Amino acid sequence: MKSWDKQLFWAAVSALMLTTGNVASAGSASQAAAGFTGRWSQRSSATETVLTSRLKLVPRSGGVGMDTRSVTEYAPVRVDRSMTLEVRPDGSYLWAIQLRKPHGQGCFMTTRQEKKGRLSASGDKVSFSTSGGTQSATNSCTGRTDTAPAPAMSETYTFSRTGNALRLRGTGGVDWTFTGG
Repeated sequence: MKSWDKQLFWAAVSALMLTTGNVASAGSASQAAAGFTGRWSQRSSATETVLTSRLKLVPRSGGVGMDTRSVTEYAPVRVDRSMTLEVRPDGSYLWAIQLRKPHGQGCFMTTRQEKKGRLSASGDKVSFSTSGGTQSATNSCTGRTDTAPAPAMSETYTFSRTGNALRLRGTGGVDWTFTGG
């Protein structure tokens, strides 16, 4: 074999190995996504512990009287949540989340997230690795909207499937049931 024939041969073998490896990877990603493929939706209204701003009466430093201060602290708040989760056969996903909660006197804060990434599953655990997306928050009283990129992150939940229901459970009381598929 001439030297350029050998180079061509090894280039073809390398390409074949890479292709075979990619097919195997795509196959395992497809297997992991198989139980999740489709469009899932969830809607709920529940009390959740969230970081919230509120006015609080605090004693004056001199000890006489009270001052009103704006503080940010965790408090139980009624939250309306709606989510859609679209999972493709290759394991990529688009997860759209909208939350609406009280924010101050007579106002609401609506937050929206759109997360894009890839999921993986093993046993009864599913991990969502977010690699991009957007998030925004809108105050109903001021009309102000702040927007930012969604941070890269990984979230792992315990899951179960029953018919067309997908249940995700996690830390902090997360217990969401999606329907669809």
